[in-house]
Amino acid sequence: MSIALQAAKDGREAPPIARKTSYVAMRRKSYVVWQMNISQVQRQIMLLLADGMDLVTALSKLARFSEAESLTANIRAWFKDWIEEGLFRGVEVR
Repeated sequence: MSIALQAAKDGREAPPIARKTSYVAMRRKSYVVWQMNISQVQRQIMLLLADGMDLVTALSKLARFSEAESLTANIRAWFKDWIEEGLFRGVEVR
């Protein structure tokens, strides 16, 4: 959780925040908002999947713009985290 968001939740004044591009995945469960900081590549994967693209096609598309070795090295850990945090309701195998 970001320092500024935690300060707001705790009723404290938020520290000054430097402007920078960042990406966050958010969800709500039982009226509790949860957030996870994600990278630009993680965001792209999530957007492609949300648009209905299958995982293999999404990864192939991203491999053109990202280092394929880095992508394949991290994808399992990312999905493990996303599944544990409840970002996916299920997996459909075709």
